[in-house]
Amino acid sequence: MEFSATLKQLYHADGIAAAVDFKLSPYIMTYINGTGTYITCVDEETCNPELYYLCAQAVKGSPAVDFLACEDAALPSFPTSAQIDDVAQKCATSTSLDWRKISTCFAGDQGKSLIQTAAQYLDKRFPSPVGIPRIEINRDQYVSPPHNRTYAVLLKALCATGIQAGACPNSTIVV
Repeated sequence: MEFSATLKQLYHADGIAAAVDFKLSPYIMTYINGTGTYITCVDEETCNPELYYLCAQAVKGSPAVDFLACEDAALPSFPTSAQIDDVAQKCATSTSLDWRKISTCFAGDQGKSLIQTAAQYLDKRFPSPVGIPRIEINRDQYVSPPHNRTYAVLLKALCATGIQAGACPNSTIVV
């Protein structure tokens, strides 16, 4: 199971999305060589899946966790551009996001700006390469017991911060 499926389950757990400030950043880096400066993404020839995610997030106005999980589940290991486009459209539809707005963002200046901003954020936040997915809780890297990134382990770690959410076993919610 891809980590995005675990993230989706965690995000939708009772009260978690409201109690936690999720920051989802695609691994987009600035690469400089003798011929210029380029934007690169990990494990892919293009940054198209990441750009579609950034556009989906911009359209939604908050982390597009369901879109990300859909993309991760549907994309083959080495997708063609046509496959990426097709999956992005299907994921937009299945998550009730406006495909026209996402595709316009992807092809236009907004997409260029989003990908540049994402690369600058990652370059500044992590000047050296980091492993992915990188999980941070309160801006500290979360290192799970032998890399156990299950729903239960991550929920326990989030609840241990003292958040108030129905999914946390010792949490009291006052309405």
